[in-house]
Amino acid sequence: MFPEEWLRQTAKENGLIKRERKIDPVILFWVLTLSFGVRLQRTLASLKREYEKESGKNIIDSSWYYRFTPELVEFPHQCVIHGSKNLQKTLVENLAKNSKTSRMFSFKTAQLFFFTLLSRQVSGIKIKNSSCRHKSWSYGKCSC
Repeated sequence: MFPEEWLRQTAKENGLIKRERKIDPVILFWVLTLSFGVRLQRTLASLKREYEKESGKNIIDSSWYYRFTPELVEFPHQCVIHGSKNLQKTLVENLAKNSKTSRMFSFKTAQLFFFTLLSRQVSGIKIKNSSCRHKSWSYGKCSC
């Protein structure tokens, strides 16, 4: 549903990845998708540790924390749109072929539900104003 090449291309188009360095958009996508949510990782530091574990690379804190920009919010939105279009196309094709699609239908429906919830979670995240010179911030607001 989410080929590596499509994820990399979408990340470049959205401005999430400007050059190929330590942050891989494919690993970032799957870490954010599978490691963040209710009863899962709740901090950026824990997500960073998970990313480092999956990629096998150590990342400087600033390289990780400044990655959380409006472009990162837009990236999962594009993925949800792509996933829902792909899901709809697959369901229509498979329903037209035969009636053995009930298992796949329920699995794909669950995937769509999951990515819709992910999109709503990500859209609620407030991003730090990068022009603010203060180190202490919470939910996008300067604490001074």
